[in-house]
Amino acid sequence: MNPFDDYLLRHLYGGNAPAALLAFMQAVTVIGEGWIILAFVPVLFWSRPRRLAAYLISTLLTTGALVFTVKLIIRRLRPYQAVPWVRALVSDPPTDFSCPSGHSAGSFALAVFVLTVVARGDGRSARAVLLASVLVVLALLVAISRVFLGVHYPSDILAGALLGCGIGFGGGELYLASLRRDLEAAKAARKERDSAHQV
Repeated sequence: MNPFDDYLLRHLYGGNAPAALLAFMQAVTVIGEGWIILAFVPVLFWSRPRRLAAYLISTLLTTGALVFTVKLIIRRLRPYQAVPWVRALVSDPPTDFSCPSGHSAGSFALAVFVLTVVARGDGRSARAVLLASVLVVLALLVAISRVFLGVHYPSDILAGALLGCGIGFGGGELYLASLRRDLEAAKAARKERDSAHQV
């Protein structure tokens, strides 16, 4: 274990934490579970946000696929499997490889996707800004909870966060680009109609 991971793991691991804090972290870490994607599936059947949901789901699926691939390449054991003084503080500890953190990657991909759409799009409503801010805070808490619970090293969540931020930003940009293409196509069609009426 490198000095960075050793130092932060010793300070963030919750082996002797109060029961209330442990319960809170266990609840937070559930937010980062992969099944959170299912919450967006019903949106595909609503007309207006269908495209947003499709791009977001694609972004999260891409994140999951890359996390899975990188885990198989790095093949790092989890802290509770390799560090004598760490135990998993969850009822059903994960047994796949440790780096990068899928919870961290997925949470940050979601947060940065929404943040990109809000910051670079035209819909900067107070509600949208609040949602993006909440998602960023939740992503940070989810990432920290993984170290707290002894199932990831700090470098795992850092790698996951960077991966998720990159994919989330890319997904948000692709979504906005699709909106711009539609807008330009609509303008071109309107211009053609106007020209035809003038003739």
